[in-house]
Formats: sequence, C-alpha cells, structure tokens
Amino acid sequence: MMTKTVSQKIKFLYIFCMLLLVVIHGYNLNDRVLSPNQLQHADITFTNFIEFYIANALLRFRIPLLMTISGFLLAQSSVTSYVDLVVKKMRTLILPFILIAASSLLLSYIIESVFYTSTESGVWGKKIADYSINDFVYRLLVSPLPFQLWYLKSVFTLTLLFPLIKIALKRFPYLLLGALFILWAVADNEGGLRMIRFSFYFVLGIYIVQEKIDIDHAPVWFSRTKFLILFILAGLIKTIIAFKGYALIGNSAVYLVRFMYDITVLLGAIFIWFSIDPVVHYCSNKKWYVQFAPKFFFIYAFHAPLVNYLIDPYIHFFKFIPLTHLFAFFTLPVLVIAFCVGLDVVTSRFFPSFYSLFTGGRGSAKKSVLKNAQPSTYNHYQRVNDVLAKRYTLFAK
Repeated sequence: MMTKTVSQKIKFLYIFCMLLLVVIHGYNLNDRVLSPNQLQHADITFTNFIEFYIANALLRFRIPLLMTISGFLLAQSSVTSYVDLVVKKMRTLILPFILIAASSLLLSYIIESVFYTSTESGVWGKKIADYSINDFVYRLLVSPLPFQLWYLKSVFTLTLLFPLIKIALKRFPYLLLGALFILWAVADNEGGLRMIRFSFYFVLGIYIVQEKIDIDHAPVWFSRTKFLILFILAGLIKTIIAFKGYALIGNSAVYLVRFMYDITVLLGAIFIWFSIDPVVHYCSNKKWYVQFAPKFFFIYAFHAPLVNYLIDPYIHFFKFIPLTHLFAFFTLPVLVIAFCVGLDVVTSRFFPSFYSLFTGGRGSAKKSVLKNAQPSTYNHYQRVNDVLAKRYTLFAK
C-alpha cells in the first residue's frame, strides 16, 4: 500500500533514475547504442571496461524499477472513470511527449542552421529544413529525436490496456506474469518490442497493489550485503563475457551475456528498492532536495539529444586530459543536468503557463511551498488580531 515511506521512496527514485539516465546516455565509446546482449569486440582497456560496466550493467535497473512504479501508481490512482483516466494521461504523458519532440526539432534546426550550413545532411541524416509534413508527423508522434520519450508512449499505451490487465490478473495472474517475464528475458530491446519487454514490470506493479503485497519492509530472505555483492559480481561477470565471450565460445556468448544482463537487472532493482531508505530519509529533510525534486522532468525531457550533440565536441575540447573519454563520461552529464535545471528555473519563473503544459502539471514545488506557508501567514495575522483585541479590551476597561 501507499505509505509515507513508499511515497517518499518513489519520488526519490524518479529523480535518482533520471540522473542515472543522463549518465547512461553519456556513454561515449565507439559503439554508442547499448543493448542487453551486446558484445564488445574491442580490447579491454580501463576506460572501455569502466564505462561499459557502469552504463550497460550496474545502472540498467532503472527502467524495470520505473515501470514497476508506474504500474503501482496507476493501480493506486483515485480516478475511477476510465475516460477520465485516459484524459488525465493525455495531459500528463501525450501533451508533454509532443511538446518535447517539437522542442527538440527546433533545437536541431538551430544547430543545423549554425553548424551544418556547408553539408547536405544534418545531425540525424536529413536536414530539418528539408522535412516534409510526413517527416514532421513521424518525428512528433512516432519516432521523436529524444529517444527517451518511448517511455511516456509505452506507459500511455499500457494505461489504455489497464482494464484488460486487471481482468487478466484476477483470472490467471501467474500465467500472465510468467508469459510477460519470459518475453522480458528473451525479447529484443528495439522498437515496439521495448514496450513489450518492460510490460512485465508495469503489470507487476499493478499486481503488487491488487494483492496488497508489502513493499514497505524488506522480506526475511533479503540481505543488503549479500545482494550488493551479488549485484556487483553479476555485473562484472556480464561485462567480462561481453569483452571475452566471443573469443572463447563464439556466438553463444550472446545468450550468456543476455542471461547475466537480466540477472544483474533483477539483483539491482531489488537491492536498490530495499536498501535506499536511509538515503531517502536523509534527503527528504534537506532544503536543497525539496527545491531540486520538482526539476527532474526537465532533466528527462532535455538531456537527450543535447548530450549526444555535445559528446564529440566535449571530448575534442578536453583531449589534452588523460583518459579523456572517461573524464567526459563522468563530467559531461553533470553539465547537462545543470543546464536542464537552469532551464527549468527560467521556464517555471517566466513562462509558468507553458511550464505547466510542458510538464503535464508536474513540478508544483512553488504551489506546495505557498500552500505550506499559508498556515504560517495566517497564524501571524491571527496573533496580531489577538494582540489588538486584548489591547482594545484593556482600553475599554
């Protein structure tokens, strides 16, 4: 059930996973498209190993965790009407989806107008200026330049199927979850299959609410130390296989690396959920965290393709630094996050109406602060009135 601890943890994990998302998309080695069964044909170097280990092993628990949370929150929703629920999701998911896609097209057009004047192709192949109406529709609704938007579209699609999912979970829960788990373990991570893969976790979140499973307390079989060790080791084994597996066992290494990838994801998601409480409690009482928390959506919205535009120029600029790629891997995401936070501050302050539309009503920190400040202001005037009333009484006597 939704306790105060679970609510705080969910808010924290949304922010935490958005920050990790920027790190993953800042992966800057030659083959920058990461997949679960990916093998590395390059030699193992310190930079190659560390980047691949972090980006394609340790941090891959994010989407399963977020999908589980999304399903959990949907099942907890107080909206009873299916039509009202769809309308709400149109406002919080689809409208931001379109606005983010349009903003990225505008950003790409500006970049191409400045830096790609002497070439026939643009950042993404065909120049934005040469787009047809069909190209614009495709980039706005089907395959936007910010590739992270697949998540919003997937959550909306699964929300449309919510009534059917509830019926299926009541009639044959283990069959449904078992089939979806197998799809997650074997399906590819590209295109529409990505949503099918992660639907297991979305349905799992709904099932947790339906069966009233306790997620507030760690189960008796969970050990923080053991799960941390297993999580780190599984990621290491997976990464070593990705580099050396093909030379040892040929194409069969693809299946082994995929198996270790899935094990690492499961261990990481379970470990993070049941171990992060002390960090959540510490941050929840800090003023900087309260101020920063509403800005996570702008980090999600604008970090890509911005980080992709900056990777190569950033590496070139700092090529005099040893381990340049590793330096860029750790520092560029920090700069991108800072830029997104600054953009959030400016937009929310000077364009509040657009900000509300763009974020789907998220980031209501100012509203909550004003709301919380209201009793304090009211108490101040009440004290003044009490003092005046007392003085008037004394004067009358």
